[in-house]
Amino acid sequence: MSRKSDEELKPRNGHTLEVRAVCRISGCPRQKEMSLEDQEQNAREFVIDAYSHRYEFECLSTIGKGECLERPELAKIEEMYRSNLVDLVIYDELSRLVRGQHAVTLLGIGVDHGVRSICLADGIDTIEATWEEDALNACSENVAHNQRTSHRVKTRMMNRFKRHGFTPLRLIPGYEAPEGALSFNDWVKTAGAEEWVYAGRDLLFEARDYSLVGDYFNKLGVPVGPCCKKSDVWTGTLVKAFYTHPLLVGQARRGTKTNVKLHQSGKRVPRTNPKGPNFYPVPHLAYFDEAEGSELKAVIKEITAANKGGGDRNAARIGVPRKRTLFPGQFARCGYCGRLMLWGGNGRGDNLMCGGARNWNCWNSFSFSGGLATRLVVDHVVHELEGLAGFDEQFRELTAAAGTKALPELERQRRQLAADERQLAAERANVDEVIRTLGMRGPVLAACEKLEQLEKSLLSQRRAIAKLTKRPLALPSSITELRRLFHEEFAQVAQDSPEFNPFLQKIVADFHVYLVRLCDHPAVYPRARITLAFDGLAPDLRHVEPVRSFLRQEITLDLFEAPERARIMPEAVRLQQEIGHKPKAIAGLLAQQTPWRPSDTAVQRALKLHKRMIEQNLTSPFVVVTAPPDDYPRMRRHKNARYRFEPVAGYRPPPLV
Repeated sequence: MSRKSDEELKPRNGHTLEVRAVCRISGCPRQKEMSLEDQEQNAREFVIDAYSHRYEFECLSTIGKGECLERPELAKIEEMYRSNLVDLVIYDELSRLVRGQHAVTLLGIGVDHGVRSICLADGIDTIEATWEEDALNACSENVAHNQRTSHRVKTRMMNRFKRHGFTPLRLIPGYEAPEGALSFNDWVKTAGAEEWVYAGRDLLFEARDYSLVGDYFNKLGVPVGPCCKKSDVWTGTLVKAFYTHPLLVGQARRGTKTNVKLHQSGKRVPRTNPKGPNFYPVPHLAYFDEAEGSELKAVIKEITAANKGGGDRNAARIGVPRKRTLFPGQFARCGYCGRLMLWGGNGRGDNLMCGGARNWNCWNSFSFSGGLATRLVVDHVVHELEGLAGFDEQFRELTAAAGTKALPELERQRRQLAADERQLAAERANVDEVIRTLGMRGPVLAACEKLEQLEKSLLSQRRAIAKLTKRPLALPSSITELRRLFHEEFAQVAQDSPEFNPFLQKIVADFHVYLVRLCDHPAVYPRARITLAFDGLAPDLRHVEPVRSFLRQEITLDLFEAPERARIMPEAVRLQQEIGHKPKAIAGLLAQQTPWRPSDTAVQRALKLHKRMIEQNLTSPFVVVTAPPDDYPRMRRHKNARYRFEPVAGYRPPPLV
């Protein structure tokens, strides 16, 4: 259109015509800024041809998407229209203002304030009576052109992907593309990437923590890839995105997201494509086969479900950290209900308390210091590991007898696996019979899903056994080497850092916290039942049953400082039995022979405690609390009407001593 009104231009101040030109380009990669200069030049030429008197010319040049209504220059243009200072605004075409009907609104504001607007290419002049109709038609044509072009380009690119695997060069870690590559068929796997890809997968299976895998990749110096703009180091989010990418199992993907326009702002945002992505097979790029990919997908699904906290959140989080935390966070469990001990017990950030007590599902509301527990565990680990030095010869004999193949243990695992598979086959036959009789109903569907998960688990076990038979076991030759493995890794992490948690969990297999009390007072104290598993220092040791049993120990650890009468009781009783002194004399002797300086009253209480212990036929002044104490006023949670003791399903408390 080239139609414009013949009515001459008139300045509102009577002497100078105030002219403004609005120029815009989208800023696409192939678009040149010279287009802005061309638009400005067209506007200047129009003013020279249409007006022969004095005028002031200013140009507003911007770079931004035409559909976006949040561009700051739109506010400037509206302010310019409302200022009553401008006579004429020139656009090369209406889409340079806004690619949509909002442009008509801005032109209308100009008309209301006596500002004439002219769109050169569209033939729009707001001094004409038909300007609004012309503007709406131009907006309709602009929107339609934009939609048709977008659809044509997207369809062409998707068809090229489906037929030939064509793709933009958006490399992910573990892959390379030669210069000029246009298709996934041209991509290759990075040399040496198999090692860190498989090691990261194994670490993810073991730790169930994306952040730990990210730290491992950062330590190795693995690049995050040229297309990662948010971070130049590995994070938990990047690790999850990497291991969920279908390219790892030989499937290229396109069309996962689709752009949706937000009409209030005019912006387009990515949304999940409801039709789902399209795939193109590229088996030469696969790191995992179909079975390994299914196993990896199942593990990631379990981690995601646990992080979302489905069902009983505390039960779901056992052994599956949502975030990096200090030991024994996300690891220690209540010895009564089996739930995790959570940080922030009783309002103290460095204490842990049973998560069930917070929800009125457990009566154990007592808390303990996490820092003290860590120090005590480390001291006992070092002490017990040093104590194994006297059994070095026995350890050598056990490892020498096992050789490099864990044949007896593998045979036991095969027999157990075969028995589980037979049971699975029988249960599947029963479910098939029910389906034939009743059809696919809710309980039947649940049973089918359970059997499917069990089948995947058994398949994973079979692959693990097969891998183990193909390589020699890496076993430490002596206790000295085992201690060296511990001290090397121990020296690399700080005890008050999140990295220390997974390291200690290799050695501490179980950590159950319960309560004890002195036999002469209702106050309670926390005690831990801990299983030390030194075979965790060398993972292959767990496949050799004699060595595994030899390196596992059950210990009881008091997570508190005992009251004075309990500490001095053994020495006070010994002095009384050997010398027969009275409490005051015993207190003086204890001050000389021990680091304690007890009063004679403390000695009297210690002797009284011993007497009470003898009366009750006890070998220790401490007794295990097995039920909610009714005589201790600080523990009254079980008295609340909301209290319902509900242990974790299937939880079996360890023997408490």
